[in-house]
Amino acid sequence: MSQASNWYENVLGPFYTANRANIHDQATSNLEKQYGKLFETCDEGVTCRENNKKRIELEIKTLWSDLLTGFRKDVLTSTLKTEIILKTAYDKAIECEENFPCCTISDTIWNNIMIQINTLETQVSTIQVQNKTVEARRYEIEKHCT
Repeated sequence: MSQASNWYENVLGPFYTANRANIHDQATSNLEKQYGKLFETCDEGVTCRENNKKRIELEIKTLWSDLLTGFRKDVLTSTLKTEIILKTAYDKAIECEENFPCCTISDTIWNNIMIQINTLETQVSTIQVQNKTVEARRYEIEKHCT
């Protein structure tokens, strides 16, 4: 969740701040191309346009603020919902393991097999030691007889 918050703070917010003037200028340019430039006006008209500009700037700022806030909330909500979905899936995966165990050998049989393996390993080790002793004796006899 902190990654999304960091992205919002370090990428999306600065992108909007850096580009809002460009967005405004491009939209204004498009309007001027489509409808022509505004005519000059008297002092009262200038005041009216300044008031209009303040109103629309506040409206646009609110629009973008709502968009960014909504986006941030959507990311947070989606992150939380993802965690819930994954937790549910994780719990289901545990149920699958419990309901469909792979091992069909009882613990008693398994333990007996392990005892047999340990016994055989001990016997093999003993035979290997005996073989080394016999081999050493054979070498001594061969050395003495040749």
